Amino acid sequence: SDVNPVLQAAGAVLELHRAEANSVRHIPITDFFLAYRRVAMIDDEILVNIHIPLQLSTNKTFLRSY
Repeated sequence: SDVNPVLQAAGAVLELHRAEANSVRHIPITDFFLAYRRVAMIDDEILVNIHIPLQLSTNKTFLRSY
């Protein structure tokens, strides 16, 4: 997906749920993709949430271009 590099740069964390075990697992998106078409999900897991941390910064930037 085109959004995967953006989520990696933002430090996103994925929330995975297992249907039968009733458990929740959080995994950084950098650990989620293992190889081409391979992800770190167990067979009965589903992706429920993508948490993108809010980056608070004291730096203010204004850019004007013509």
